[in-house]
Amino acid sequence: MNVWGNVKKISVGGMFIGAMVVVGSLSLTGCLTDDKKDDTTPVAKDSVSTKSVTVGAQANNTLGSFIDLDTYSVLKQSAAEAASATVDIVFAFSGSASSSAVYSPDSAKGGIAGGPGLDIAKNLTTVNHTELKTVDAAKFDAAATVEDLNALYAAGTVAANGRLLVSKGFAFGAKTAGGKIVGLKITDVTTSATGEATIQAKAKW
Repeated sequence: MNVWGNVKKISVGGMFIGAMVVVGSLSLTGCLTDDKKDDTTPVAKDSVSTKSVTVGAQANNTLGSFIDLDTYSVLKQSAAEAASATVDIVFAFSGSASSSAVYSPDSAKGGIAGGPGLDIAKNLTTVNHTELKTVDAAKFDAAATVEDLNALYAAGTVAANGRLLVSKGFAFGAKTAGGKIVGLKITDVTTSATGEATIQAKAKW
């Protein structure tokens, strides 16, 4: 009787241990599968859209010289004076540099290197400071997301005086007082006080 009793206990104990091993294996396999799914989840990126406007220099009576980057719209002088807080950049002809240029509003009104400033900007009651940077034109063309624009702008060279001299194909970035970053490129330009420029822009509007 004692011998059978011992055999019975061993058999039951062996089955119990085997069950524990199987359950443990199943639990471990399930954990590995969940981790793999989490690691491969794609991260969504914000895409940007492209817009273009045409602006005129200070003696051009047909086109406006002031750009609101939030809506990417052009304002003529009277409209810019009435809504000066919306003006982010100014296009004009620089007589001292004999070049077309884009200005931060505070530099357009206050002048560069002791200069008198632009006549068209004199009556802006609010003058924003828009940080301007020269950026890589090829990377501007390739930019497709907000992350691309942020990297493009971060790698740019800042315009310390708030003015960039521009020509066809020139790319630059602008950071508004509100922190909005916009990539821009001159796609066509006529350099004179009566000239004009077409400026392409990329941003998340």
